[in-house]
Amino acid sequence: MDDFRKQIDSIDQNIIENLSRRTEIVLKIGEIKKQDKNAVYHPAREIEIFNRIEEINKNSKFPSPVLIQIYREIISACRALEKRLCIGYFGPQATHTHQAAIHQFGSSCDFIAFRTVADVFKEVELGKVNYGVVPVENSTEGAVNHTLDMFITSSLHIYAEQYMPIHQYLLSVCPDLSSIKRIYSHPQALAQCRLWIENNLPHAELSETSSTSEAVKVCLWDKYSSAVAGRIASELHPEIKILAENIEDNPSNNTRFLVIARKDCAIRSANDKTSLLFAVKDQAGALSRVLNIFSQNNINLNKIESRPSRKKAWEYLFYVDVDGHRSDPHLREVFQAVEKETVFMKILGSYPKARITVEEIS
Repeated sequence: MDDFRKQIDSIDQNIIENLSRRTEIVLKIGEIKKQDKNAVYHPAREIEIFNRIEEINKNSKFPSPVLIQIYREIISACRALEKRLCIGYFGPQATHTHQAAIHQFGSSCDFIAFRTVADVFKEVELGKVNYGVVPVENSTEGAVNHTLDMFITSSLHIYAEQYMPIHQYLLSVCPDLSSIKRIYSHPQALAQCRLWIENNLPHAELSETSSTSEAVKVCLWDKYSSAVAGRIASELHPEIKILAENIEDNPSNNTRFLVIARKDCAIRSANDKTSLLFAVKDQAGALSRVLNIFSQNNINLNKIESRPSRKKAWEYLFYVDVDGHRSDPHLREVFQAVEKETVFMKILGSYPKARITVEEIS
């Protein structure tokens, strides 16, 4: 056993020495970025690293999701040596958006919670934070309309995206389910657990809160209550117990989050997505003509969502995600054709598609 432990000690020393060498190279790259006035955060490069690590590790017994988390923290720590980023997110602390922000940037950043999605947009626009993280859609409950609406007037760009599994937990100071009379949570979290609540706590009163984190704070003083929230909330409040795990009705429940920034993500990746917003002419077949432009040019639409324009009754704006980067010559020509068929068009950003296999932070 002693011999094996000596081998482990030697391997650990090699890992640390290689990390030190890696850091020195990162700092040299950082100097080049500074001279060229490039951003220190490049989501496309980070995804490229994660994909390569998974490929290298595919025949290893060490779990790839854990290895990805380790490398995310290595990248975050090295990035902080170049420049420590300040990240604003739709808060408060311990919400799923907070969790997504940590998952996207690693822990070597300063994270600031904001009360509303509008506040996140405002602080990024003012330059008080480097990037913002906001939810945009849930696989069970659909679009987060407030986020979509903010893009109508905001000058910000979509810089990156992330899909994160959302697991809900029933948290309480009560000893068991029989003592619970009230359930607090954000309306979307309650909606995601509707069937479980009906089957297990049919007589409990449902009370909406501004966030899942706020729900946990409320049930700390309401001794006959519980909160639907993520695991991270229970870790911040040790007096709260987990009475039930994974109570969401859809086990594949995911939320898509966006990273917003003052500048577009100019660096292309091997697998990009572009989001745009447009309004069509008030005439028969107007939307069909626009969609046909994408179809005839073999451009895949990942998403289309309509929202009231708020300028005129029954006038709608359409949010569309398509494959490709806005700098692609073919896609530029398609956008020019689309613009001729619309009364308003705005490209919200081109950015790398999120990795399919997103491990949850718990």
